[in-house]
Amino acid sequence: MKARSTVRDIDPQNDLTFLRIRSKKNEIMIAPDKDYFLIVIQNPTD
Repeated sequence: MKARSTVRDIDPQNDLTFLRIRSKKNEIMIAPDKDYFLIVIQNPTD
């Protein structure tokens, strides 16, 4: 996963545990684990 690699490049002692991306149309939340990825896509609300 590119995001995990980027986090480790910034701080080798740190690891990605949760990623949240929000746009006008969707909100995507990703929680990576050793064996799987939990991905949620939802409509953002104000």
